[in-house]
Amino acid sequence: MNTAVLFETEIKRVTPKPKVVTATVDPRVAVVIPFRTGSAGILGKNTKIIAGRRLWHWSWMTAMKAELVDLILVTTNDEPSLQYGRPDARRRGEGLKPTHFIRRPAELATEEAPLDAAIIHAIDEVNFTGTVVVLQPTVPVRAEGLVDECIRSFWQFPVSGSLVTVNRLHFVWDIGGRLTNGPRVNRQDMETSQERFAEDGSVFVTDSQVLRETGQRVVEPVLLFETARTVDIDTEQDWRFAEDFLLRL
Repeated sequence: MNTAVLFETEIKRVTPKPKVVTATVDPRVAVVIPFRTGSAGILGKNTKIIAGRRLWHWSWMTAMKAELVDLILVTTNDEPSLQYGRPDARRRGEGLKPTHFIRRPAELATEEAPLDAAIIHAIDEVNFTGTVVVLQPTVPVRAEGLVDECIRSFWQFPVSGSLVTVNRLHFVWDIGGRLTNGPRVNRQDMETSQERFAEDGSVFVTDSQVLRETGQRVVEPVLLFETARTVDIDTEQDWRFAEDFLLRL
């Protein structure tokens, strides 16, 4: 059985609960929300208003509600967003989780720049060590309590390099029209070896040391956390779907 699938199956059988923290598990948790100006899909989408709030605000609010989160790092090259980090702006947020607004260097804010490099830059700016959670602002809709569940599950499986939220797929075809996980059977009769999953972009969890050593937020063995389907905004149609859902909250 595939290791990642084994982990995901185990999660389904048990209710995630906090791991007893040992010397090998740093209980501090930082959420990183990375975004930049410009977009290949929807121009300036991360700072556009959707359902009454800027798109990145929805991920910030999710982080604020998570019980296990100690610190929030917003890394961006968007000047208006960086103004939230001014002392007078921070005073308006008294009683909320500490949030640092970090200026993303120009070389890390291009289309070609790897996102993981910007995340590492953010945690280095505040010398953070512990569990790192990445919330992509292009996914504004997440299930209530999802972040805390992902953190607890990651702590339960310390052998894993990272956790990624996923959606289960049925049959998957390649570009040549070939079925990659046949034979075709009823969904309930599929073998474990046939199961396929797709990242949904909701939550990524890893350890700061692993992140720094590998330069990546997704490191094998990967713990797959199956969650409800959501929308990762890339097109105008995605935007309309997400806005419709958010307005119903």
